[in-house]
Amino acid sequence: MDARGLLYRDGAERERLLDMGTRLAPAQLRALALLLIPAAAAPAVYGWLMLLPLVVAALFFALTNLPVIRERWGDWAAFAAWVAAQVLVMASLALADGPIVYILCLPIFPMLLAATGFRRGTVVAGALLTMAALAAVTLATAHDQIADIPPALWVPALLLLVITLSAMAVRDADMVTRDDAVVDELTGLLNRVALQSRVAEITHQVRATHERVALVVIDLDHFKRVNDTLGHSAGDGVLVAAAQRLADAAGDLPVYRFGGEEFVVLSAGTDECAARELGERLRAAVAAAPIGGLDLTASFGIAVSAPDDGFEYRDAFARADAALYAAKSGGRDRVCVAGDITGAPEPDVPAADRLPATPDDAWAVRAPDARDGSWLVRDAVSRAHLVDIVGRTRSFNLVTSALTTVAIISMVPWVGWQLLIPVVITGVIVDLATRAVVTVPRPEWAFLGGFVAMKLGAAVAVLVAGPEAFFALPIFAIAMYGFGASLPGRGTAVLVLVNALAMTAATLAVGADEIAANPVILLFPLALGTAMAIVGSAMGARVAELRVAAISDGLTGTLNRVALEARLAELTHRPAGREAVAVIVADLDHFKAVNDAAGHEAGDRVLAEVAYRMRGQLRAFDAIYRIGGEEFVILLPGTGVELAAAVAERVRVAVQQAPAAGVDVTVSLGVAGSPAGAPFDYDATFGMADAGLLAAKREGRNRVVVAGTTVLEPSSGGTRATPTRTPPDPGTVATPNDR
Repeated sequence: MDARGLLYRDGAERERLLDMGTRLAPAQLRALALLLIPAAAAPAVYGWLMLLPLVVAALFFALTNLPVIRERWGDWAAFAAWVAAQVLVMASLALADGPIVYILCLPIFPMLLAATGFRRGTVVAGALLTMAALAAVTLATAHDQIADIPPALWVPALLLLVITLSAMAVRDADMVTRDDAVVDELTGLLNRVALQSRVAEITHQVRATHERVALVVIDLDHFKRVNDTLGHSAGDGVLVAAAQRLADAAGDLPVYRFGGEEFVVLSAGTDECAARELGERLRAAVAAAPIGGLDLTASFGIAVSAPDDGFEYRDAFARADAALYAAKSGGRDRVCVAGDITGAPEPDVPAADRLPATPDDAWAVRAPDARDGSWLVRDAVSRAHLVDIVGRTRSFNLVTSALTTVAIISMVPWVGWQLLIPVVITGVIVDLATRAVVTVPRPEWAFLGGFVAMKLGAAVAVLVAGPEAFFALPIFAIAMYGFGASLPGRGTAVLVLVNALAMTAATLAVGADEIAANPVILLFPLALGTAMAIVGSAMGARVAELRVAAISDGLTGTLNRVALEARLAELTHRPAGREAVAVIVADLDHFKAVNDAAGHEAGDRVLAEVAYRMRGQLRAFDAIYRIGGEEFVILLPGTGVELAAAVAERVRVAVQQAPAAGVDVTVSLGVAGSPAGAPFDYDATFGMADAGLLAAKREGRNRVVVAGTTVLEPSSGGTRATPTRTPPDPGTVATPNDR
């Protein structure tokens, strides 16, 4: 049977979940080791025989997480580990001699791992089957214990379902964030982050299959003139249309947006003949009809690996890029395979100055600014991650809260109605804290306050119910996974400490003798809660990492379009009467010539250096966004047009002051601003700034234009103002020098 139908909906979900499982494996093993602590104390009360299935389950889980097993049998190895764990846990419960009502939550941890690794329907079915098996084993082996207090059976069963749903909610947040991180916001194609994963996957596969791999590098011809003459909005429309044509023509092969107007296609099991056919099909698709009234073409460079040499991405990209250069030199709108250019001139750039095209450290996302954080969260991205997790899991939390409430209310006939008082009060406080998380400036403190209130309420409930309710102590663990996934390591440590203190203090206050006679009563829920926090924290760290990737441009370290949209939402909805907002649109001059003459690797190095220089001219609270290949937007809240023009001039000077990665480069900038006291209209302000940029291009480049007023021209004495000319007519045709 194909694993896809049972474990995953489709190949994309499979890739995401396998990646998740690989990254969570170390945390899962640490959590498993922690759970062995109460297991070591169990034989004194429950006998040594019940320990044997648990040890076998732990060893089997560790074995299936070995890299060699995960690489070859990742799908079914994880599924087998889950099924085996639940079967062995049931066997352990059946073999226990002591009061098993205190350990009926043993199946929760395997369900937690399943919830992060398989499709939703399979997990829910597994949870229901586990609940049924738990009931059957308990009634068969401990009927007398359940007869005395029936909630001891259904409360653990409900808790198992609650924790499973909570884990799936966080898992879904990870998957959505991962999609945001690997998809190019403008074109909808996969991006460099996705290409990185695909390169690693193909490289590994080819070692075993010895297949050829074709790498196709695509670059739209004369695209620079579209932005320079018609504006970036028109350029975006052309890019989107071209990307759609490439995606349609590529069929099942994914197309990756590599840069501004550059794309990459990877095809395993493809020889040179098939690769050339693929390139011609893509070329014909781009040129099939005008886009926005423009006749658009593209040039293609292809490199195919040798069957016995494996796939070396660095080498393949360098050869494909050289072939692309040959296609450009040969007149464009053509396909060139690396084997066709023997003896052709190499791009004129020293080897030492070439940027590795492989998706490695060159694409690493820069760390967010810690000055935006607090003691509990590292930075603004961590804070946004917290708010996002709370928002995404809110509907799940309503369900889990309802199920938990049902479980607690069901205990009332046996432990007394007073139990409802702390439950109701705590529920109200936690709900208020959760609502505050999405509204207050420092949501982490409202979040922590809600968690502390939850634990104090649980502790008071234990004090009210007494030792008769000790079977329900795993309720303390319910929130540990979701809360642990919401905060970074320091915050998770605080959660674990608060949970441990509240649970220990309450149980020892009312049942110290019972705990002394059976330490597992306290040790197991403590270990379970901490284990859930460990795995949840690892999951949350991955989601936060993806969030950084989703809002950051991996090449330049600047923010991207996703981050720009989020920031605009804040600025657009600010109350009227607030400060002005200035917009600077920057575009490197003749940058297309750098890529065409020196190759995309050198171009990437230039872009990274220029972006670094531009960031250095901004204030800590200003932000720069890469919105295209060599196009950037700078937002300056609380800044008037005159000051923004001065900032733009500093940026211009910083860019041109010295060669970037060995290349002389300049930048043109357009400036516009919204007046103070008026709502911020980004589209209108951007349109004016973009018109100023076009005017700067027309006036000779390497200058700043304040929209509708002046051109700031470079001179030996600084800058001087001259009247701005009318922006170019949309129908103007650029000269070849406008590339």
